[in-house]
Amino acid sequence: MPCLCSDTAVIPLHHRTIIGRAHSCDLVLEDLSIFDRHAAITIADDSVSAMLTPLKNDQGELGVCYLNDLQLNLPGRVVHCDRIKFGHTKQTFVYDIKRQTSRGESHNRSLISVRERIRELLMRASTDDAINEIAHNRLHQQHERSEASNLCPRTARVGAAVMHPPFSLSSSGSSHGDRARYSLTSEQTECVQAEKARLLERLRDVNHILVGIQPLEGSTLDRETYPIAQSKMKGEEPLINTKQSGSSLQRHLIHRKIQRKRHQVISTVLSGWRLGIQIQTHRRRIRQQQIATFDMWKYQNRFHQHFYRWKALASQQLQARCCRVEGFQARQELHLRSKIFAIWRQETYLAIMKRKLLRRIVSNLKRRHMERGFSRWRRLSAYETLQSARTQVWKQLERRRSQFIRSHRLRDVHSTFQFWKQAADERVRVRRLLLNTGARVKERKLYQAWIRWDAHTRILCTSIAIGNDAARQLASQTEAQVALYEANEQLQTKIRDLEWQIQEGKEQSRLDELESRKRKAERSVPPKFSQSLEAFLEARLVDFDHHIERMTISLDRIMLLAERNPSQARRSAACLLVHILLGQKSRNCREQIKLHDSCLDSSTSRKKDSLTRPRLQYTQEIIAQRLSRLYQLYQSLAEVAALKTAGQMDPLKHRHAKYLAERIHQQMKAHTDKVMTLYAQ
Repeated sequence: MPCLCSDTAVIPLHHRTIIGRAHSCDLVLEDLSIFDRHAAITIADDSVSAMLTPLKNDQGELGVCYLNDLQLNLPGRVVHCDRIKFGHTKQTFVYDIKRQTSRGESHNRSLISVRERIRELLMRASTDDAINEIAHNRLHQQHERSEASNLCPRTARVGAAVMHPPFSLSSSGSSHGDRARYSLTSEQTECVQAEKARLLERLRDVNHILVGIQPLEGSTLDRETYPIAQSKMKGEEPLINTKQSGSSLQRHLIHRKIQRKRHQVISTVLSGWRLGIQIQTHRRRIRQQQIATFDMWKYQNRFHQHFYRWKALASQQLQARCCRVEGFQARQELHLRSKIFAIWRQETYLAIMKRKLLRRIVSNLKRRHMERGFSRWRRLSAYETLQSARTQVWKQLERRRSQFIRSHRLRDVHSTFQFWKQAADERVRVRRLLLNTGARVKERKLYQAWIRWDAHTRILCTSIAIGNDAARQLASQTEAQVALYEANEQLQTKIRDLEWQIQEGKEQSRLDELESRKRKAERSVPPKFSQSLEAFLEARLVDFDHHIERMTISLDRIMLLAERNPSQARRSAACLLVHILLGQKSRNCREQIKLHDSCLDSSTSRKKDSLTRPRLQYTQEIIAQRLSRLYQLYQSLAEVAALKTAGQMDPLKHRHAKYLAERIHQQMKAHTDKVMTLYAQ
């Protein structure tokens, strides 16, 4: 069965073993860097390999696990002899599939308190049943010894060595037979009871001394140890033959017997002293364990108090933040609802107005259609009435004509017909006038409604056009401001370039003046130096290391800034490049001034250094490596300085920044070569 082995224990693994700080875990590890449920080890189907899986806590953090000194973020496969480490503890476990778990079980058994086990065993030996058993065995041995002495005095010693089963293991019938066989008198019974009481008291004293409840000094065992040894010595002294014998063999035997008794007394005293030392050592160990346990409990209690205080404070802060976030969300939702309600109300009002207008138009159209139908019906009814009237008139005319003919009274028919025609035309004219007046009223109402709808539509179009014009004007103003800001930035850049050129001209003029002084000094006095080439190269190497470290830190900061604000990162990178260029020029000028001053002020000349020495060549190679590393950093800084947006670069700015980086690298390399050449002259 696979197991985890450490320096102190062997832990057997089940199909799924949970490791953590909680008491419910299979393997409990007490450390602050370990979660309650830290990791899990799952045995594979082949029972040879396993899968180590880090677990997450309540905050979503993954438990820290190391497999062969490599941190695991995903489940990993564990095989034989792999090293596993949980959290930031120093304890390392080894995955083993060959070792037996007996060692782990014995270690776990040894973890049980020794004091409790000793007390349990000693109290079990101090029971009345055990004392009765010891007294019964002694009584049985004395009875056998007395019978053997009565039968054959020579075999008494042999009978005393016979072993009998204890009283607790014998059957009830045999114990009853022993009582019947060995009937005791009242004196023997009292002796047996006294012996039992004495043995019980001595066993209890021994138990109390071993456990640490009672010290050895002043106990009954201490008082009885020395007198018993003295009584044994005095009782056995008469056995020694002290008579004067002429034989040297008898004297030798007596001397050996006395020496043996002396050794017995000394061994008894030493055993008592050793027992006292062991008891004191055991008591000291128990006291140290108690102190360590109390210190551990006190430390854990203090840690738990601080942890619960921190947890309560963190929960309160989290609740306050949640309340603030909920309040902010509620305000945002209320504001959004109010905006949505305003938009909905405006759209609803417009829809209602449109609906009313359409209803009016439709109602007007319906009314017009009904009026047209009514007018048609009225015209038809009038036409029918007219026709019926004409028919009646024709009938009356026919009747009158017949009457006229009959009465011989003829009248003018033409005048009558003309009068009737004029009356009919007048009626038609009046009807047409009324129809034209109603149509004009309807047309006027429709025209007014159409004018209102047109005005409303024009107002909406005008408001939309005004909003679009305001947006275009704002965009144009923003573009103008951006252009003005870029022009101002270019102007500031040109001003800085001019200032740097002026400063560079001043430094160059000063350098020319110093070179002229150097040439004059070389003509008058031979060159003299105050330091060696090795010291200069070592100082230069240290300066390059510091400069690389500063450049790396600055480049990391600028790259982080470029993720949030590319324009600010571009300006910072450009300013840093220009600052490095000017600083390099000023530094080169200062070093050349120092060298020229040393040439002018030195009173002793030195021999020239040889550039072919191994140490100088090695230092030159290291300086060349540092220069290449600085050139790489300058190129990276130039790319950031030419950054336009999050993934684009400006070619013109990139060319300019690349030129600055190459100029810085050339200046550094040229200055180093110039100084080395000057030292080698």
